[in-house]
Amino acid sequence: MSCCRGERFSVVAHTARTGGQILVDQLLVHGTEHVFGVPGESYLPILDALIDRREALRFFACRQEGGAAMMAEADGKLSRRPGICMVTRGPGRQTRAPAFISPGRTRPR
Repeated sequence: MSCCRGERFSVVAHTARTGGQILVDQLLVHGTEHVFGVPGESYLPILDALIDRREALRFFACRQEGGAAMMAEADGKLSRRPGICMVTRGPGRQTRAPAFISPGRTRPR
């Protein structure tokens, strides 16, 4: 196979990965051990990838988005790494909002 300048290159066969697999791999690269969230249809590929990597990354299924966000905040503070919270679009996004307001108010000055 040749390109426009006559240079030759080979095509390397790569296994196709989903966006969810790429995201989960990057969470692992950055040292993430826990993910909190309410399972929802808007991020099913990520949930599938989390199941595939469950030996390295634990997903905590929560009943309410605000609780999931608070757990992610606490985990982040205790581990000194980013707390990861995944919620669905729409109402799920709104009900986790209080958890993102409180860290700024509880941080020591």
